[in-house]
Amino acid sequence: DEDGEENFSFDAVFTNAVLHWVPDAAEVVRGVRAVLKPGGRFVGEFGGHGNIAALVGAIDAVMERHPEWGAFRNPWWFPTAEE
Repeated sequence: DEDGEENFSFDAVFTNAVLHWVPDAAEVVRGVRAVLKPGGRFVGEFGGHGNIAALVGAIDAVMERHPEWGAFRNPWWFPTAEE
């Protein structure tokens, strides 16, 4: 456009198991909505609830043994079917 910005418009947007790694998934969805054509499709997949429970448990255990490293706050969201 005249501001030098490119404008894109898509029929469909797909993410494959990425949104649970994104700190602000709602912002991603807003961005997707901005570029979808009217009637466009968005398919966004999340890892399932408990998907990395063993990894998070291991991180928690290590962090508990090393309080000098600070607290671990799980940044990932693996929703349940209800969510």
